[in-house]
Amino acid sequence: VEMAFKSYPGLTSRLSNINFQVYAAKKPCVDAGLVSALIPLLESSDQELLLHAGRAIGRICFDNSNTKKRSLAEKVKLCWAYTPFTLSVPDVQQEALVSRGVIPRLMGILQQYPENDPLVNVCLLALCNLADLGEFLHTDFGNVLHRANDAEQRHIILEILEALSENDVLKLQFVDSGVPEALTEMIKRLQKQSKDSPEAPDLCSISSASKVLVTLLLGDEPMQKCFRDGTGQLYEAILSWLQEDNTDLQRSGALAIANFARNDNNCTRMVAQGAVFQILALLERHVKDGDVAVQHAALSALRNLAIPAANKVQMLEDGLLERIRMLLCSEMPPVQFKLLGMLRMMVDGQGKRQLQCWGQTRLYCPR
Repeated sequence: VEMAFKSYPGLTSRLSNINFQVYAAKKPCVDAGLVSALIPLLESSDQELLLHAGRAIGRICFDNSNTKKRSLAEKVKLCWAYTPFTLSVPDVQQEALVSRGVIPRLMGILQQYPENDPLVNVCLLALCNLADLGEFLHTDFGNVLHRANDAEQRHIILEILEALSENDVLKLQFVDSGVPEALTEMIKRLQKQSKDSPEAPDLCSISSASKVLVTLLLGDEPMQKCFRDGTGQLYEAILSWLQEDNTDLQRSGALAIANFARNDNNCTRMVAQGAVFQILALLERHVKDGDVAVQHAALSALRNLAIPAANKVQMLEDGLLERIRMLLCSEMPPVQFKLLGMLRMMVDGQGKRQLQCWGQTRLYCPR
């Protein structure tokens, strides 16, 4: 097969256009060593050849049984005609591609030809089709995010990161490679562009980037590296989201603080720095006809911050109960549930202060 590619240069382009809709059409090609022959072509300096080879690899490893990949293909409009496949490719074929080093080669093409949009899109889709094999993936997405100025490319990269960030090992790898910083910089850049340009802002990328960042913080070690004792630029950027008008950023900011607050030392530092006041200010913006998801996230953050005993005292002295009374009238079950959970954490183990807290809460209960 490899000799055929060398003898007939147009064979790769023809192959990339084959619509492998039935198992009988694909199996002979795979059995004949097609994958092994395609991978060396990714080392070529011919961008047209790279385009067709990457397209063929992306189609070979596509798994139609994965609804997340199918929705991605529907959401993004790639520059080449795409037809959904009915064949589910065995994972062993994808593993074979990864073991042969296809991912570093695809990433190398992204870095070498960032201006070739058709080629970049083809490589990104191929990577996305391999995204379920997160344990095999070792790539630098930080640099890729910095280079992604096109909305279409951003959407694909963020879809890949969203799938891979569920992997605990990759969470740490992404943090070490600067993905959180790249995500916050992307959000800041898109916000600035929306203010300077009359065009509609890329709200989809802003929302996706903030969600990926929150997912990365679910890992204990990645979360601590991002927090940096509350002095890092990343933490400051997340706090600033609480003051934005974008509800996606507000919600993600509150969830990020809730994740940081899984560590008692982090809780103490954040309360001392005034994080509680910023969360309360956010809640007050959503009292009437507010976003339930934002309220839910903010109350989760307050609950976690109230876990250390010292924080309970400080939060009560700061007038927490006075400022959350308005939420007692909420008729939304998710808000009621989180509010009760936060109040329970506030009074847990506080003795006389517990009775005082519950007394004030009952006084203002709508019942």
